[in-house]
Amino acid sequence: MGRLKDAVVFTREDADRLLDAAEDRTVITVPEGVTVIDRDAFSNRPEIRRVILPESVTAILDSAFYRCRGLEEINLPKRLSRLGKYALSSTGIRKITVPEKITRLRDGTFALCSMLAEVSLPEKLKIIGQDVFNVCGNLTGIRLPLGLEKIGKGAFHGTRLAEIDLPGTVTEIGPSAFDGCWELREVRLPEFMQEIPDFAFAGCGELRSVILPPWLIRIGRSAFARSGITGIDLPESLAEIDYAAFTGCTRLGKIRIPGNIETLSAYAFSDCTGLERVSLVNGLAAIGDFAFQDCGELSEITLPASLRTIGEKAFLNCGSLRALVLPEGIRDVSPDAFMGCGLLSLEAEGGENTYAQEYIRGWQETVEEEKRTVILHCPGCGEPCTEPLNPSFNRLQDARLTAYGATCREEPVPGSTVTMEVYFPFFCKIGGFFSAVYGAGKFMTGILSEIVSRDRSEAVIRA
Repeated sequence: MGRLKDAVVFTREDADRLLDAAEDRTVITVPEGVTVIDRDAFSNRPEIRRVILPESVTAILDSAFYRCRGLEEINLPKRLSRLGKYALSSTGIRKITVPEKITRLRDGTFALCSMLAEVSLPEKLKIIGQDVFNVCGNLTGIRLPLGLEKIGKGAFHGTRLAEIDLPGTVTEIGPSAFDGCWELREVRLPEFMQEIPDFAFAGCGELRSVILPPWLIRIGRSAFARSGITGIDLPESLAEIDYAAFTGCTRLGKIRIPGNIETLSAYAFSDCTGLERVSLVNGLAAIGDFAFQDCGELSEITLPASLRTIGEKAFLNCGSLRALVLPEGIRDVSPDAFMGCGLLSLEAEGGENTYAQEYIRGWQETVEEEKRTVILHCPGCGEPCTEPLNPSFNRLQDARLTAYGATCREEPVPGSTVTMEVYFPFFCKIGGFFSAVYGAGKFMTGILSEIVSRDRSEAVIRA
């Protein structure tokens, strides 16, 4: 081994490969002639503030500057043709220009660079690997070069990108590529893209609309979950909406499901609390479990003649549904498919002896037998301090009476008055969510219109 005056270590047999550098240096100047910065050469060196590389460097190997948290400035030579995995990950760099000879950014190259705000990518770049800009929380914009072909899993996860324009040359996007980009407002997708991968735009809370490619075939698992989209047109080519693809899209107001989709996957539109209208085109054969769970504003939906199956709790707590017609050809409806739809009137097409008619008769008997209203009374004045609980939750078999940690004194009997201890730590003369509990495995929820006490107190539940 040999040591240079500028504190870099190299091998005598391979003097152009830098292996290490002396500690306690804030500025590292790599001498001319070095062509390779070796694996882990400067890793875990928080004292380094600046690195000056000579034009002779052609490769920076894996983790070469990994966790140099104080590193704010580094020049990448024009001859550089290889950047290793996590080469500059977890550093403090604020801007970077990737040289033109780089055609591939390997996994995690700039991951966790929380101060990185400005990036210039080469025109010949073909691949952005997994997690390349993962959680670069200060990155607000980037131009992707024409010719880019692949974006890896989690590549831009957790960045602050406001818009993204994917070149037409992009043929593959990895799962979670833009997951958690909470400031992302605008996305332009390639025209010939056929799949939106799992979690691709999940958690993009400011994303309002996306124009989907006309040849799209699949929308992946949780692809738009918890995003802010208000409307989206699904192309006729679409054949699959995967598990929870749009779950938690609370601003989505309406949706049309094209006829190429045979099965609407479980939780596909669950918790879309603003969803009011759903159009199901003939061709749909099955609505999966919990597909429209907690879509409390859903009031308009027509079931197509092709429908054969409605899964477990598919319309759970869709309290605004007033009328629904089961098609004549339906063969399997879960007993709890419409649980929590207390105002719903079910009808059936066809004759008296169809499966749909039989199902409705059994469902109506259960509803009439168990329909109850529960009101929470103010412990101070005795007056009701909520609206009657949403009728979509008025079946006692589905109810338990508890609110924010309340405990039952006794199980309610229809027509009786039950005293419960209820603690409301966050509400005072404001509306809020009420969850009531009684008995084993039973639940009820509703809306509080007013709570007059923040203290632990006695509340009256009338059943």
